[in-house]
Amino acid sequence: AREARALERRRPALVLVDPGEDAVKRLPFADYELAHFASHALVDEARPERSAILLAPAGGEDGQLQAREIYRLRLPLGLVAVSSCRSAGGALVGGEGLVGLSHAFLAAGARAVLGAQWDVSDEGSAELMDAFYTELERWSVAEALARAQRRMARGRFAHPAHWAGYVVTGDADQRLPIPRPAPTTATVLAVALAALLAAWGLARLVVSGGRPPRR
Repeated sequence: AREARALERRRPALVLVDPGEDAVKRLPFADYELAHFASHALVDEARPERSAILLAPAGGEDGQLQAREIYRLRLPLGLVAVSSCRSAGGALVGGEGLVGLSHAFLAAGARAVLGAQWDVSDEGSAELMDAFYTELERWSVAEALARAQRRMARGRFAHPAHWAGYVVTGDADQRLPIPRPAPTTATVLAVALAALLAAWGLARLVVSGGRPPRR
């Protein structure tokens, strides 16, 4: 929720709370420049195409937005941010490189993907994303992340475990300026999920653009 609010303060945003996986798949992603997911994620290194962002199960969907499903979506986005544990992970596949969620979003049309290489905390991630979107108002994606991480190193979440694992894949040098004015079209999609998924032992999850209290 904090990550969604950070986006709303800085960019025209459409915030979705508790959407089912079926609803997310039907979203007109072509209308947006940035999608932010703050959620739990599953990374399957044996079958990386099954790595998934966890959403609410609905409409006949199981609530797992898997990489193999993301490949089939049309996502002409400037940036997809996946604020989840190990969301930048996957498996090395010959001829493809590191296959996982980041690979799937890039293949679906996103120009860059922000994700974490290891388990990250909810509070630390929220702090980092707040700083990142502040810096993104003036800098490229790569520079905004670097500046946000340097700010984190001087704050209450100074330990690198909270912030050093976040990396950008794809076109990290692009800038995402805030459109002014934006009277009709939202430019940021923030999916904020709160759902009970007992099958995974998760009490709460939030998706915007790990395990409690970690993701």
